[in-house]
Parts: sequence; C-alpha cells; structure tokens
Amino acid sequence: IRDRSSPSPYGITFGTLRNWGVYGGMRFGADVDDISTYVTFTPVFGLTKYVVGTGNYRLHAYGGIGLTIEYFENVFYETSETYNTFTLDFGITNVLGPITLTLGLEYLMGYSPDLVFGIGVVF
Repeated sequence: IRDRSSPSPYGITFGTLRNWGVYGGMRFGADVDDISTYVTFTPVFGLTKYVVGTGNYRLHAYGGIGLTIEYFENVFYETSETYNTFTLDFGITNVLGPITLTLGLEYLMGYSPDLVFGIGVVF
C-alpha cells in the first residue's frame, strides 16, 4: 500500500435528507505513470439524520462505512497486488434552499483522515 492520503479523491453521492435517511456513494482515484499503476474504488453506504433547521436552512449529520479496493501494479518488477481496506465516513450536510454543502471526514484504515467536501442539489 502506498504511503499517501485520499487514494479515492473523486466521487458522487446520492441520498435522502429526511428525519432519518440513507445514502450511498462511490469514490475513485487513479495514479498511472511509466512504472506503476495505482487504482482505487470505494463504495460507501450509511445513514443521514436531520439535526436542526430554521427557515430555508437545514443541517443533517451523516455516517457510514465502506470498503476501499486498491489495485497496485509495478511494470518494472512485473508484480500486482490488490488490497481491501475498511472506510469510515462521517460529517454534516448543510441545506440552503436547493443547494447542499457537505463537510466531513473519511478515514481509511492505515491512512490518515481526509477532509471530504461536496456541493450538490436537492431534487
């Protein structure tokens, strides 16, 4: 496993923002050069909970768990390895009218925690 944070820096999440809700997401990342290929995929699932709201603003907390699948291949040494790592995901989602702003932390076992930031829309 490479010594780096946020092996899956990009992703998309869908969910419900009611009193209690659910969400699911996928994060992915890749780092390819002449010698090696490093690809990650992280499906995440969890719960959302309404915390407080006033007027056009609502605050929801979320928490979930996932599994990061890491694939590493080294062309020079002709080796490849696959690792599976549990992922914890938690934070808050701010809803202001049709816009959502998410701020949280992602923790992959064996890595340092990473900041999660997202912008979305309410349907």
